[in-house]
Amino acid sequence: MPGLLCGNSLRYVRANLPVLVFHCTDDELAKARITTQAELPGLEKISIQGSAVHLIHRKNGAEHRWIFRKPEYFSTIDTLVYQAGVWSGSVEAMEDLALGRIRLAPGVPLDACHAIRLAAEAALLDFQIEEELLGAAKQAIASREEEPTDEFLGRVFRDVVSGAKPSTGFVALRDMGALSLMVPELAEGQNLSQNQYHEFDIFFHSIFACDALKEQNLALRLAALLHDVGKSKTRRVGSDGQATFHNHEVVGARQTDRLLRRLGFESDLIARVRFLVRHHMFHYTPDWTDHAVRRFMRKVNVDQMRDLIAVRIADRKGSGKRAGVPRPVYDFLAHMERIRAEDAQLKVTDLTLGGNELMEMGIPAGRGMGDVLKRLLEEVKSGALVNEKEALSARVREYGGVH
Repeated sequence: MPGLLCGNSLRYVRANLPVLVFHCTDDELAKARITTQAELPGLEKISIQGSAVHLIHRKNGAEHRWIFRKPEYFSTIDTLVYQAGVWSGSVEAMEDLALGRIRLAPGVPLDACHAIRLAAEAALLDFQIEEELLGAAKQAIASREEEPTDEFLGRVFRDVVSGAKPSTGFVALRDMGALSLMVPELAEGQNLSQNQYHEFDIFFHSIFACDALKEQNLALRLAALLHDVGKSKTRRVGSDGQATFHNHEVVGARQTDRLLRRLGFESDLIARVRFLVRHHMFHYTPDWTDHAVRRFMRKVNVDQMRDLIAVRIADRKGSGKRAGVPRPVYDFLAHMERIRAEDAQLKVTDLTLGGNELMEMGIPAGRGMGDVLKRLLEEVKSGALVNEKEALSARVREYGGVH
């Protein structure tokens, strides 16, 4: 492939993101624009963004992005190149790589936006910002003449959450005075203690929970970060000195929606994260009947339950006192799996809603009724719908034309 693999790639490699960046001459950029599948198996798309060429291809079923552009530097790390199996560059850049340190590349100005961007670099690389540079960044933010746009803050926030260690970026934002600019909802949790089950305040618990979600899944990482965002608003301290947070998941779901919309996230992603924040406080005991589990499954299906368990694990790891998940949580998932497997074997005659009920709802006997029953059966078998009369009736009304 054209160009040299450059140090810009390191932020993605260390964060386990499938992106590589190549520095190119004009001739090499022209060659990248006409790349073929013979040269890059799995090539799906070539897009031009400014002067950069983005190649999107698939390898082992996963999407990868290669970016070809003229040399562009932000930190000294970006000036490195990868040749003959090793990274090489200036003494300063090699020293920063060895020490895990971030310094600006020569000639890069330090305005407020560049200062905030340092937090993304710190999180993606899990490197520390040079102390002198951190102080200068704080000054640049304090003396800013314009407010950064929500679009810019959203891009930095996404990078921080996607980083090799998100907490490194969030702590950097706090130290440079930019945390309340980007996510005031998280900033509110600073120095607010929780209870005997948590070692850290709300802010540190949240960012450590995000760290604990190692998988590169943006929705799950956001849910881990924001699952307790409603605690600051609902915190009450009792006579025993212990804090309570009643309905924090309800308040937090609303805050999550507003926060992610403000920062420009996609509607589908927002809905998924909001759902996980709203339902992360689920509680199951072994005496739950099939009926009780089915009732829960009207709100949470098996796949969503797997997501909730991932968030629960991150939550406990971020507490500083607990790591694993109690056995009943996995028993709950197994109970839901059994019900889904049983429902997958159902026939139309096994539905808890039949022809008589449909006629009472205004659906006449005939082919139309049969189509409704088949549609209900498909949803029950797929796990999208629970086989209970109330749930089936509600879904029929959603189909339209029934009152």
